[in-house]
Amino acid sequence: DRHKIGREAFIERVWQWVQQYKSRIQNQHRRLGVSCDWSRERFTLDEGLSKAVREVFVRLYEEGLIYRGERIINWCPSCMSA
Repeated sequence: DRHKIGREAFIERVWQWVQQYKSRIQNQHRRLGVSCDWSRERFTLDEGLSKAVREVFVRLYEEGLIYRGERIINWCPSCMSA
């Protein structure tokens, strides 16, 4: 449970997962024919990008474009994540 282990430990586990699976996911994308500039690939928690993601999230929330509501979502009861 990500809430029990705390933010820092959770982030550390995320980075471990990224190191383990990043190349596999990249290879899957290439085999699917994904066409992009691979030198510009980024991960959400990369330095700089993470700050930009937070800033945009806050702005969208303040504009009412991100909200909590009664909707059907793909929820994983094991990971407790959408």
